Amino acid sequence: MPGRYTHIKEIEDEIIDLKESEQTNRAIAENFGLELELVKWLINRHNRTKRKQKYGILPKPKGSLWKDVFSQVEQKDRKIKWSLQRYSSTLNAYTDKSFIHLSRQKN
Repeated sequence: MPGRYTHIKEIEDEIIDLKESEQTNRAIAENFGLELELVKWLINRHNRTKRKQKYGILPKPKGSLWKDVFSQVEQKDRKIKWSLQRYSSTLNAYTDKSFIHLSRQKN
């Protein structure tokens, strides 16, 4: 007998509420027409995420990150490095020239 697909997210809150009101997993499964193993899995997943949140572990982001995010960060880093390099080279050139200019005046 093939299993049927159920959008578990739509009824997840109701299942958790029934579990908190001390209903058994079997009664919850019969109420929604789900398999017992699915209800057990959902309750375990819910308890695991709550336990992790209690200790401050945030859920990992799902999917791949956008390429634009990295390029924007890299562009900002490059601009900062470029401006620092430009500023330091300008400052060095200015101090070197003034030092040479001052040393020529003394002679």
